[in-house]
Amino acid sequence: MTQSPDKNDRYAIIAGNGRFPFLVLESARAEGIDPLVVAIREEASPDLEAKATDVRWLSLGEVGKFFELLKSEQVNKVVLAGQVKHVQLFSSVKPDGLLNRALGGLERRNTDALIGTFVRMLEARGIQVVDSTAFLKAILAEAGTFSAREPDESEKADIAYGHEIAKKIAGLDIGQTIVVAERACVAIEAMEGTDATIERAATLSNGRRLVVVKVSKPHQDMRFDVPVVGPKTIQVMNRSHPGGGRGADVAVRARAFAGSSERGGNRTGGVEGLDAQWNNGLRRAGMTGSAHDVGANDGDRVPIAVIGVGEHGKNHARALRQVAGAELVGVFDVQAERARQFAAELGIRAFANLEEVLSAVRAVCVVIPTSSHAELAHQAFDAGVDVLLEKPISRTLEEADRLTRRAEAEKRILQVGHVERFNPGVVAARSVTHSPLFFEVHRLGVFSPRSLDVDVVFDLMIHDLDLVLWMVDSPVKEVRAVGLAVLSDKVDIANARVEFENGTVANLTASRVSTEKVRKFRYFQPYEYVSIDFARRDSLAIRVDRDGPEPKIGFQKLESVPGEPLRAELEAFVESVLTRRPPLVGAREGRAALALAVQVMECIEQHAASVKAPLVRSEGRSGEM
Repeated sequence: MTQSPDKNDRYAIIAGNGRFPFLVLESARAEGIDPLVVAIREEASPDLEAKATDVRWLSLGEVGKFFELLKSEQVNKVVLAGQVKHVQLFSSVKPDGLLNRALGGLERRNTDALIGTFVRMLEARGIQVVDSTAFLKAILAEAGTFSAREPDESEKADIAYGHEIAKKIAGLDIGQTIVVAERACVAIEAMEGTDATIERAATLSNGRRLVVVKVSKPHQDMRFDVPVVGPKTIQVMNRSHPGGGRGADVAVRARAFAGSSERGGNRTGGVEGLDAQWNNGLRRAGMTGSAHDVGANDGDRVPIAVIGVGEHGKNHARALRQVAGAELVGVFDVQAERARQFAAELGIRAFANLEEVLSAVRAVCVVIPTSSHAELAHQAFDAGVDVLLEKPISRTLEEADRLTRRAEAEKRILQVGHVERFNPGVVAARSVTHSPLFFEVHRLGVFSPRSLDVDVVFDLMIHDLDLVLWMVDSPVKEVRAVGLAVLSDKVDIANARVEFENGTVANLTASRVSTEKVRKFRYFQPYEYVSIDFARRDSLAIRVDRDGPEPKIGFQKLESVPGEPLRAELEAFVESVLTRRPPLVGAREGRAALALAVQVMECIEQHAASVKAPLVRSEGRSGEM
């Protein structure tokens, strides 16, 4: 049974994403407790700053700092509130030594194992993890139907079928959500979460009505894993419904809605009924307004436009139409007829000029020659619009510095399009990267007339320079490079050797005059070799097992979440616009990649001059026309 909070204890809320941290905070205050809020930098909403008395921001990897903070603040009870996406394991998070040792001792890295380990670390330090629903009794949902109607017989059959499967999947700690259509399982939740599972099911269902079933685990630990269905999930269901947003159904076991009742029964209903129940709960807790007034508006959609509709710009626009949080309102291109034709194809607006674009949107994707990046980004900032710039960030380092300073000073979102960071193979490999010492990278392409106005270093190699900088936590010590113009007057093939101060060496080759397309990224760290295949979007780890009498080599295909990198990049951008969290590839990261590319080009020019090889200096443009 959940105990009531004690005012004599010192509480801390560890805040993940969503509204849940806000609900716990407000409920705690209603009981006379003003907790410390430890906000997870990669997940929590910046709006917590305005709600909490004392907020401290820490990265997921800073476990040692977290324990030091709790000790200094004399915290003896902790509430875990809000989701931390499982895929953060495969993100840019750099685990400290304490977390690395904890992860190294795990046979599995599923949700229960990961959070259970963290809870045991807290308890070993005398800190109790409290059931978060202790503060939420007033708003816990009760068993029953939320919408105006009961499920029909067909829906009941789908609910029963989905419930049976969902309980088995939940028992394996894979996921807790099943999407069903006509007694057939359409989608099963894994790392992506409930909302993404529903969206994936919608793309597979061919217009059939879907039923979503979410259940609790057989032994749900309510201290750190409260299953919730909130308004955002209902909105996703309505967007995914073939009727265009009406009549989406949800079936949820009683205890799986806000982690409440032990009683049986299902809940079904559309967004109106569930929003009303959620808001009634807020009012019972003494909170005013609707669910959407608490924290960031999760149901918001970002009006966004694409500037530049060459082939790559068109790909951006098409992908944005698949991003749940984005509303593609139009495109703009200096070639007006090209923009009109493409806009007609998508059924969107072709803007007549840049001023029209910036007055109609909250964000833009800029897919034009790099020589115009800085000027256009400053115009967008003048209008209060967030920006995604294709790589490289700008033509010069001076332009990049000015953009970085302004974005930070004005708290604008500026993301740079280093799309390979979002490749599922890269994401999976990054999660096992700890001390890489040698990189061997090949990015080879067959000849194409596109991008012949830009050196291959800024067109292709810069992708891999960015990834190496992301994985190596050390300043660059020395760069050596050679490059040749083969089919153009720019560098068509280049090789660079980059040495870092910690001793890591990266050997990179980029070419657009190869007879075949090769995208290989390999690196070595103690007793381990990791290979990423960008084309297949997967990665492989080869490890030495020294536990037996003789060393053995083991092969492991790293676990990844399938996805299209460009869409994932755009989803991350839209999420940053909505939440105001810094992007994974911000201005500083874009500037660092450009700086290293400039170093490589300077070395190539010096070598070309020494051997009297013809070479025309590029302006460092992306080549998108």
